[in-house]
Amino acid sequence: MQTAFICPICKAPLAREGKSLLCPMRHTFDIAKSGYVNLLLKKAGQHGDNDAMLAARQGFLNSGYYSHLANALKEALASLPLPASPAILDCGTGEGYYLEAARSALPDASPRLYGFDISKQALLFAAKRRLDASLFVASAYAVPIADGTVDAALLFFSPFCREELLRTLKAGGYLLMAVPAEEHLWELKQLIYDTPYRNALSPFDIEGFTLLSHRHVERVIDLASQEEIQLLFQMTPYYYKTSPRDKEKVRAADTLAVTAAFELLVYQKQS
Repeated sequence: MQTAFICPICKAPLAREGKSLLCPMRHTFDIAKSGYVNLLLKKAGQHGDNDAMLAARQGFLNSGYYSHLANALKEALASLPLPASPAILDCGTGEGYYLEAARSALPDASPRLYGFDISKQALLFAAKRRLDASLFVASAYAVPIADGTVDAALLFFSPFCREELLRTLKAGGYLLMAVPAEEHLWELKQLIYDTPYRNALSPFDIEGFTLLSHRHVERVIDLASQEEIQLLFQMTPYYYKTSPRDKEKVRAADTLAVTAAFELLVYQKQS
């Protein structure tokens, strides 16, 4: 069965045969029992987020704290003139929260879902969502997807590679991207740091794309326990960059009202 995958070694098309993906040169990539396939040409080892960060993120997101962003994604995706069976590619899918939102945005379509991450552990979490998606280990800088096959790509807080996005998207295809707003998690930063800083935003113009819409998505979320605060803290990079002294400040907090603010950008690939 033909797929949208290409061989990461020779770039030839990959077809599914049984429990493997094979190219005409017989380069073979076995599909794991959980359903993902490793197409990353790197030595074995830990890549991407670790289990603790992924578990914290899954617990936090499944509690609905970022549902305002998921809902904004669904509204944006549902408004696009996509074909009846669109190919949706989630770049840096993590544990699959936003890919699941994308699927629910298209109840009357039969989308072909693709999600990749550099972390094998992340895809184990994503596979448990049972999205009927093709999950694969890969780098954002070498995506093993054929040229011009993607109708819409999602890029939520993941590494950005313009060339690969332009290559894999169809002419007129869409890119939906979310980035943290300037004030995102401001109160958490105030709790941690003596001199907190706001997020720096880059210009939104991207060569080769036309910006169709820009929506600021924001709400204040109330974390009512130390457990909930730790879930948020441990799913962020701040946890791994914070000194033991500053971590104690977070442990001392019983409740926290924190701003969850994002910029949701919708682009179209220029012809």
